[in-house]
Amino acid sequence: MVGRIVVEDVRPVVSDGRHPARAVVGEHLPVTATVWREGHDVIAARVLWQRPDGGRATHAMALAEPGLDRFAAVVVPDSVGWWSFRIEAWSDPWATWRQKMTTNVAACVCAKELANDFEEGARLLERVAYRPDRRVDRELLLDTAARLRDAYLLPRERLAAV
Repeated sequence: MVGRIVVEDVRPVVSDGRHPARAVVGEHLPVTATVWREGHDVIAARVLWQRPDGGRATHAMALAEPGLDRFAAVVVPDSVGWWSFRIEAWSDPWATWRQKMTTNVAACVCAKELANDFEEGARLLERVAYRPDRRVDRELLLDTAARLRDAYLLPRERLAAV
């Protein structure tokens, strides 16, 4: 366990990790893990897949069993040799915000009570828009942030912008 995010029950595994899992070149190999954390934040995970020649690839993991916090991805070895992988997981502030807002808007929480939450979403979008290390559609992100702040729109219209 690192921090507050737990990654456990990683598969494939043979004899509790005493032996390496095996696959054939071209075989679709499912990689799964139980990933959880305390609190209500949404988690994202990925597989870091290392080739025998040292090259690396990443594969996003999807939540395969929501009630069990089970994430899954499929990797495909394309050459013979010793492959390795590890699972990385982190809190996803954007997905957490969207989940919370979708629930609140569906419950007809009034716009006044959601004002701070809409501001939080706008700031998350702006933070991504101004990252120097990413290629993003900055104008689209900033326009969406402005719509989240537009108090003349209904909450469902503001949320629809995202």
